[in-house]
Amino acid sequence: MRAGELRFDEKPHTDIRFSGTPGHQPLTRSDRTNLPDRVDAGVEYRDVRIEYRLENQITPSAPAVIDHERVDGRN
Repeated sequence: MRAGELRFDEKPHTDIRFSGTPGHQPLTRSDRTNLPDRVDAGVEYRDVRIEYRLENQITPSAPAVIDHERVDGRN
C-alpha cells in the first residue's frame, strides 16, 4: 500500500489470528516506510509505504506415501 498522507482519527486496535488444520505454520511480516509499528491518533504520516507478506508452511504429520502406479498412469 502507498499513501501520500495517512492519519488515524483513533489509535487502531489490530489483531491477527490464524485458524485451520493443525500442522500449518503461518508467518506474517510487514515492512513499513515512514509509518511506525505503533501509530498515534491525530498524527499525519507522509509518503507511507507498507509491504505485507503472509506465508504458510504445511508440515506433514506423517511421511507422504506416493502411489507410483497412479502417478505414472500404470494399473
